[in-house]
Amino acid sequence: MPSASPDSDDPSCSRRAVLAGVAGLPAGIAGRRSGRLRSTDRPPATRPVTVATWNVALGVDLFKLFDARSADDVREIAGELLAGARKHPYEARAAAIADALVAADADAVALQEAARIRAGSTETDGDGETVADLLDSVRSALEARDRPYEVAASTVTTDVELPVESESGRETVRLTDRDVLLVRPGVDARNARGETYDERMEFPVPGTDRTVALRRGYCRADVGPEGAAFTAVSTHLESVSASTRRRQAMELLDALPADGPVVVGGDFNSGPGTITSAYDALTDSLTDAHAQLRPDDDGYTCCRASIVGEGGSRLTKRIDGLLARGEARPTAVERLGEESADRGETTVDGETVAVWPSDHAGVVGTFEVPASAPTQTETRRSTRTRGAETTTGTGTGTPVPTGPGDEPSAASGSSAATDDPSGTTNGSGAGFGALAGAAAFVFAALARGRK
Repeated sequence: MPSASPDSDDPSCSRRAVLAGVAGLPAGIAGRRSGRLRSTDRPPATRPVTVATWNVALGVDLFKLFDARSADDVREIAGELLAGARKHPYEARAAAIADALVAADADAVALQEAARIRAGSTETDGDGETVADLLDSVRSALEARDRPYEVAASTVTTDVELPVESESGRETVRLTDRDVLLVRPGVDARNARGETYDERMEFPVPGTDRTVALRRGYCRADVGPEGAAFTAVSTHLESVSASTRRRQAMELLDALPADGPVVVGGDFNSGPGTITSAYDALTDSLTDAHAQLRPDDDGYTCCRASIVGEGGSRLTKRIDGLLARGEARPTAVERLGEESADRGETTVDGETVAVWPSDHAGVVGTFEVPASAPTQTETRRSTRTRGAETTTGTGTGTPVPTGPGDEPSAASGSSAATDDPSGTTNGSGAGFGALAGAAAFVFAALARGRK
């Protein structure tokens, strides 16, 4: 990546060290343009904090499920998806993500689509084998690079189980989506919380009075690195419906602390290059670090058509970013994983091929926050917490029936969202954006199969 000084090509030289040596600043990252503060410009009694955000991508194309027209079709297509997941280069991608995050040296990292894919016999409800766990893979890769980031908060959003016909016989595959917030060693995190949004997409199941819900959410924690304190947030807004997405954005604003510095990292599925209604709602009270520091740079983050191989490098919209408010002042911002040199390598059919870290680029930014931040006002929301991980959402998931006597189960929701195809973020829906809609089609196909 472009660097702030000639010395930054030295792999032992982090962005923080480079910026400290060149600009006289403590920890920070080197921007690709001169958007950062000079040491003489820094307000008194502030500290720099660094935050990264990245949609790490499920890695399988769930849109294929829309081709199902029978129960046999469902099982066959789901079996192909499971086989694809078993071959997908998750470890190579996690290594490339970890390399970028180590270079960024962020205090907090917001991850979206930090998914877990499990498979098993119908008797084990899909919990027998972990096919992929993107959160675990990224954390393991970071630990191997001597950066053992900890989970400060994690929210389970959509959680769906599908029937599978594979070489091993009849199985189930369970897809669990998560928004996650990580913190580096030595960074305190407290008051972890998170929820799924009340507003959600609900797809009717043809021929029944049931619906299937696609849940989105957020997680947050109060983070205190090196004498500073701020609230870090990770969120993923709806990709399919612009109206749903905007209402989720309003819920997010309501869930943020009433005072104190806040930095939100997320895949907002809204921004320059696409429908901006949710982005406009958020930036009415939050500062977009990229827009403020690099107004003439498109900074696109989404979305590659292919993760593996030479293709898929084109990014055409900026839907991922870092937003701040309440005495969190952006001083530098740049993308992660958007250049060819950021790719990793893997072996496919005996040949070495390049692998993008994700179909999204990540974003990393530095913010000046008060050295002694005020105590933040608690919001009205609450969560169920288990240890260091905050889990919210469906809990038991949305199972798809696996036998001829089973009835479809529908996820509950307090509000119904109208499917708005015009609001779809093109290119970003190959993962969980398609899952609930596909599940509704699956229900219908299984119902037709029983008839």
